[in-house]
Amino acid sequence: MEFGWDIPNVHHGFGLDSYAVGDRYSEGVAVNIDTFRYAVERAERIGFGAIWVADHVLFPDKSAASHPLGYRANTGRADDNAGEGNNVRSGDPTFEAITTMSFLAGRTSKVRIGVGVLVIPYRNPVLTAKMLATLDVLSEGRIILAAGVGWLKEAFEALGADYAHRGAVTDEYLDIMKVIWQDPSPSYTGRFYTLPPGLQYNPRPVQKPHIPIWIGGVSRPALRRAATRGSGWLGVYQTPEATAEMHATLRDLLRRADRSDAEFTFAHRLRFQVTDADGGDQPCIGSPQKIADSIRRYHDLGVGHLQLAPPPGPTTADLLEQADRFAEQVRPLIADLWPGRTD
Repeated sequence: MEFGWDIPNVHHGFGLDSYAVGDRYSEGVAVNIDTFRYAVERAERIGFGAIWVADHVLFPDKSAASHPLGYRANTGRADDNAGEGNNVRSGDPTFEAITTMSFLAGRTSKVRIGVGVLVIPYRNPVLTAKMLATLDVLSEGRIILAAGVGWLKEAFEALGADYAHRGAVTDEYLDIMKVIWQDPSPSYTGRFYTLPPGLQYNPRPVQKPHIPIWIGGVSRPALRRAATRGSGWLGVYQTPEATAEMHATLRDLLRRADRSDAEFTFAHRLRFQVTDADGGDQPCIGSPQKIADSIRRYHDLGVGHLQLAPPPGPTTADLLEQADRFAEQVRPLIADLWPGRTD
């Protein structure tokens, strides 16, 4: 089993109560350059297989769209969850994903650098393909792309992106990126974008046949996209029971697409916090033993890559403490699952 560690380059817009146990986390977030410098160094020293960043470009103060996982607003404003629209934590720092990946790649030498999920319709597909290919070359083949369609309507509007057709746009843009990464004479004619022949996009990625594309999301269209276009699937905050059902669906969809699941990565992102509190129904929040037992359960379900997302604050020191508590208190309980074990 491979383990990933979240490096918070953004907060996801809603209340911190979704991400952490304890009132002190309402104090704020540690999304800053010190976090990037020290948390990534600590993650590589511990031996995580990948570090992850997320993708938001901007936040409105209030959104007409509901969070896809049903989070309620917890911004501290008087009109939270009252009336139309959803309040958003719009004042926290938001570091652009691909730029941040470049910074992290330059400060590491072994750990893979993942983005999950990159909202594909936000960006021109040719420029996105070029940026990620450049990163893959400069990092010597350490990039993972987890791709998604996005949900924040106001961000689409601000970026001039197609909100209404974002699923179809995502499919087409991913196809274009693969063509650019693999074909020595790329061209593509689609509904939303045309890539004319006679243009070159070198250098191509180090990883072959292309940068790994894991599709993020838990909807039926996301699962279909993973089975037809992805080299993996990144589930997000699902219970073991739901994960088992989605894995079964994915295997059926892969079979129908005449694909094997042997080279398909089943990945999952879970909130992580070692705490004296129980953590409720969050599998990886609570005591070290509870977290270790949960990790084993996801492993037994076929999760090959587990991304752990600690609270994004309130300070960099708190983030580092959670990484150390994983290494010192949780990892010994799952030593047989840790890559590179010597037993």
